[in-house]
Amino acid sequence: QILGLSDQFLANRPTSTELIRYLAQHGEFGAVDVESEVRRISDRMGQQWSSERTRPDGHVIEVRNNPVPGGGFVLIYSDITERKRSEEEIRTARDTAQAALRDLQAAQANLIQAESWYAANSQQFSKEGTKLMKV
Repeated sequence: QILGLSDQFLANRPTSTELIRYLAQHGEFGAVDVESEVRRISDRMGQQWSSERTRPDGHVIEVRNNPVPGGGFVLIYSDITERKRSEEEIRTARDTAQAALRDLQAAQANLIQAESWYAANSQQFSKEGTKLMKV
């Protein structure tokens, strides 16, 4: 379901090479040389690995390959679109909060500086007959 493979394609019980070729031909790996991509992925099937990619429809999937003792492998596909969206929202909120904190710290520093200036200069102005109003 995640890959949108047709029942007809699956009914033919494709080999891993046929599956990879089908996916490459349908743009699952982007604009790639199909046979090079088939070789690249096929060569890795005996190793444990995981990867994330954005499908042509915009969904983000995680693919995990787990070799099985005695030969073969198990591929696990997970739709992680919502997780990625949530992670981006968290990053955006964090960045916004950090920017707000920097602004508050700058405002605080300005207030401290103004208060120091007021304390240092209020007596001088008072001697001159000028009143300073503390804000």
